This record gives sequence, structure tokens and C-alpha cells, in this order.
Amino acid sequence: MIYNKFSYKKFEEEFLQKIFEFLEKNDVSKFENGRYDIDKDNLFLNIATYNTTTPENRVWEAHKEYIDVHMMIKGKEKMCTAFIENANITEYHEDSDYVEISDIKGDISQIVLNEGEYLVCYPQDVHKTACIVEKEEEVKKAIFKVRV
Repeated sequence: MIYNKFSYKKFEEEFLQKIFEFLEKNDVSKFENGRYDIDKDNLFLNIATYNTTTPENRVWEAHKEYIDVHMMIKGKEKMCTAFIENANITEYHEDSDYVEISDIKGDISQIVLNEGEYLVCYPQDVHKTACIVEKEEEVKKAIFKVRV
């Protein structure tokens, strides 16, 4: 897991360099909701606008084939995270690379993702997104998907 600000642009991860090169050429805050291919299925972007809610209304998720790079464009949300070895995995949906998780045993961390910040979730990082920080609010987020 990596948690950082957009303004910090010194990376060791090659995929982050590619993402920030894309961001330098494209104002994703103006993108409509949907999928945008950057390098076919190897690197693509999902833009999503939604309202935050209570953690009880959200589900845990993880992925086997992709790294998620969550970048907050507008608003803020709480993201809960844990390690995959503490997750009770109920099913894997290969067609959508979605690991269904019923609950977490062990420690859970929480991160508030503010505008201008990003969180990288690797396949071992279970996460629950879109949780309320102080009150329900509309957020807009760029989620880059990077094939492992």
C-alpha cells in the first residue's frame, strides 16, 4: 500500500510514472464517469462519482489481477484497509477480478483520502471504499487499474 499526495512525483514504481504522465496531459477532473483505456487492459482508468455512506453499507473487496490506484478528485472519503491473510474470502469473480470478502479477522486501518491524495492498493491489500468521514458527501474519484 502507498498513501501520498498528487504533488509528490518521485516514484520507484513504473506504473505510477505512467499514471502521472497521463495526468500531466489530461485533466481527469473534467472526465465523465466511465472507463478510459490507457494501455488496453494493462492500464485503464475508471472515473466514478458517488455519495459516501456508513461502513456498514459498504463491502470489503480485493483483486488478484490488478493494482488499484485511488485518486481523489473532489471530496473526501474514509477507506478501511486490511491484509488479505486476515480476510474471510467467500468467492472470486474472475470476470471482474473481484474477491468477495465476508469479514476481516484482525487489525483494520483507516485512511481519509482527501482531494489531491492517492492510495495504491496491491492485491494483498483488502479495502472498503466510500465511507463517510464527517457526513455524507458526493465525491469524484479516479481509479486507475494496473495489471499485475
